[in-house]
Amino acid sequence: MTAIVTVSDDGGSTGKLRDYCGIGIGDLRNALLSISREDEENAIVREILTHRLSGNYSLFFSSPYDIVEKAAIEMKYDKYNVTKAIDELEKRFERNGLSFKDLLNIPLTSNGHPVGNLILCFLIMKSRERWVELSNDIFGSIGKVYPNTTEKSRLVASFDGFSDTVGESYFDNPDLRIPPIQSIRLEPHVSAYEKCIEAIEKADYIVIAPGSFYASVVASLLPEGYRETLSRKKIIWFPNLFYDLNQTLYRIPNDEREEIIFVPPSRQVEILEEKIGKKPDLIIAQDHAAFPKDPDILERYKGELGIEEIMPDYSNLDIKFYLADLASLDYTQMKRGPGYVFRHEPQKVLKSFRNAIAKYNL
Repeated sequence: MTAIVTVSDDGGSTGKLRDYCGIGIGDLRNALLSISREDEENAIVREILTHRLSGNYSLFFSSPYDIVEKAAIEMKYDKYNVTKAIDELEKRFERNGLSFKDLLNIPLTSNGHPVGNLILCFLIMKSRERWVELSNDIFGSIGKVYPNTTEKSRLVASFDGFSDTVGESYFDNPDLRIPPIQSIRLEPHVSAYEKCIEAIEKADYIVIAPGSFYASVVASLLPEGYRETLSRKKIIWFPNLFYDLNQTLYRIPNDEREEIIFVPPSRQVEILEEKIGKKPDLIIAQDHAAFPKDPDILERYKGELGIEEIMPDYSNLDIKFYLADLASLDYTQMKRGPGYVFRHEPQKVLKSFRNAIAKYNL
C-alpha cells in the first residue's frame, strides 16, 4: 500500500516549520503514523512522535535526542521508558547514517509542535534527496507514504467576485465564513513526486480517501503528472460522511437570513473528473440507514452546518456505488476542545472495499 499526501498545509506548527523545510508536513506526519507498525517496539515511537510539546525550549540549540527526551518527560514516562524511547529512535537514525544529536538549527521555540513534525523537518533539512525514504523507516511505516510533490508551493483559492486567497489555512477553517470556492491551484506550478507516479502505474486500484474536499482531496491531485497517469487506472472514491463547511457547503451571512450554498455530489464528481481525467469507477459511501445513532452529536453537526440533511446522497449519480456502514465515533482533540466526532472506521472501510470490488468484479 502506498499513501500519497498533499503537502500544501500552512497552518499551525506546519506553517511555522515550512519556512525551513519548504513543504507542509502535518498531513504527512499523520499519514506516516496512521500506517506505522503497532508492535510493542514501535508503540513507544508512535506515542513520542504524536506528542505535542508544551515546553518552551529553543529548537535552534536542540537535537532530536533533546526533543525526544523532553517529550518523554512531559508524557511522564519513567526513567526506563525515557531510555527505551531514546534508544529505539537513536538506533533508527544511526542505521540510516544520521546523528541523533545533531542540532535542529531552527530559530523557533518548541511549544505547540508535534515531535513528529520536528523530526520530519530535521530529516528534510539534513537530506533533501533521501528524506522520504528516511521518514518511512524512522516512523516504522508498514507501507509507503509519499508527498504528492517535493517542491515548494502554496495553495491558492479563487472566488467569484472576490480576491484570490493564498494559503490553505485561510479557507480550510470552519470558524470563517467565505464565499464558494470556484477553483484552486498551486503557485508556483509544481510536478508530481516521481515515486508517486511510479506507484500509481503499478497499482491495481487507486483509492481517493475522505478529507477536506478542496484542501486535501483536490489539492493532492494538482501537481503536473497526476491527471494523465490516473486517467488510465481503476479509481474508487470514499466521499466524506457529511457536507464539509467551507469546502462543499457555505454559510453566507446577509442582512435578513443566512444563505446556504452547496457543492452537490454531481458537481464534486465533475471537479474530480477535471483533475483525474475520468469519473471515479466506483463510489463507496455511508449507508444513511446504518449510521450510528447518537442524536446529541448529530444535532451538533446540524448546528455547525446550519442544515438538517447533513449527509450527501451519492446514489443518484451515473456511477457504480456501494452503500455500507463505514462510520464510528472517535474521541479527539478539536479546535473548540476535546469531544466526539464521526469518522470512517478503518476496518469497516477495508471490509466495504473488498465487498464492493467483489460485487462489481472490478
